[in-house]
Amino acid sequence: MMKFKFAVSLSIMAISIVAQAGTLTLDEAIKLAKANNGTLKAATLDLRAAKERVTQARAAFLPTVTPVGSYVDSIRNIPNPQFGNQTLSFNQTQTNAQLSWRALDAGQRLAQLQGQRANESSQEASTRQTIRQVLFNVQQNYFETLRAQALETVANSQLNRSQTVLEQTKARVEVGDAARREILQAEADALNATVNSITAKNRSNTNAANLKAIIGASYDSSLELSSVTYKMSEDLPKLLAEAINLGMKTRPDLVARRYQADAQSRSLRSATISAGLSYALDLSYNRLLTPNTGSDQNVSFQVSFPLFDGGRSRSIVNEQRASLQSVQATINQAEKDAKSEIESAFLAFSQNQKRMEAAALAVKAAKLNFQSASESRKAGASDLLEVLTAQVSLVTAESNFIEATYDALISQLRLRLVTGLPMLGEDN
Repeated sequence: MMKFKFAVSLSIMAISIVAQAGTLTLDEAIKLAKANNGTLKAATLDLRAAKERVTQARAAFLPTVTPVGSYVDSIRNIPNPQFGNQTLSFNQTQTNAQLSWRALDAGQRLAQLQGQRANESSQEASTRQTIRQVLFNVQQNYFETLRAQALETVANSQLNRSQTVLEQTKARVEVGDAARREILQAEADALNATVNSITAKNRSNTNAANLKAIIGASYDSSLELSSVTYKMSEDLPKLLAEAINLGMKTRPDLVARRYQADAQSRSLRSATISAGLSYALDLSYNRLLTPNTGSDQNVSFQVSFPLFDGGRSRSIVNEQRASLQSVQATINQAEKDAKSEIESAFLAFSQNQKRMEAAALAVKAAKLNFQSASESRKAGASDLLEVLTAQVSLVTAESNFIEATYDALISQLRLRLVTGLPMLGEDN
């Protein structure tokens, strides 16, 4: 592993696959996304709403005190055949305080409170999953932009080398050391390199635009990124079985679904109670303050049973039971999908590490080969075809190493996402 890291480090420095120090670091991009991303804001507000619903359900267990003030001003015209119309006026200001409390019921309030608490826990896990997904998207787009910029650098280097070869070829043709047709081949190679350079530039611009969108940066702002280097995370699972077990326990999306099932079971419980014999004990007290004082208090105990309601109550129970079974089936499938996703991410990460190691060695060999071919060409010991072939090999090796390195970065990031490991920026 140490040898592998050393080889990768050397190759990164040798071909400069990342952009030089710029103005936007990965940490800064994450902070911008957390401040500006609408998806994150929506998830946070959904969690706040879930907490308020728990407060509402809890309030059902507490007494309600309601001060009431009223003012009445009434004028009434009464027709009278003997004395003409009479006008009666009345006005009164009245204040009183009302207290009411449901002291006991068949369990509906408790089922609703437990259901809302489960919904809150589900929403909290769902919000965390949303945060994790957005953080992953930010980092992935950041790496993709760096990848595109690195490939653009390689394309520009290829263009410079092609133009140098073209100038050398023209010089040799002028002194009669090479056939004039070699100029056509060198020109074609230089033009192809120009096309590749333009294509790479377009890819850089597209990826930069995607990154701006997710972090909330202005569309007309320039985006210069700081370099990143590959570093192996020490907390990643070493075995596939370990990765799957970790994901099954800690993935927020799976946790959210399990709480959804719990909340649905509470809804079924509440519907079952309402469909059977239910009861409620209510206490109330009313104190008249003005214009006169007085009070009244009531104790009410009510028992009810839906003897006939057209099958509505039982239908609601059946509906809630079917919904619970649906959620449970969804959880079962989600766990299967998660296992497949974890296996795919684990294998991709392992393979990308091997790719990066092989690509680093290929770059080193291709650079030596191109250097040798170029020097031989200057000395007249090789033809144009050998130089062009060596150049293609070098460009291919550099591009492969860039692709492998950023694939390793992103696959390591994805493995953290699918196994539930903390993401950069998730802590706060």
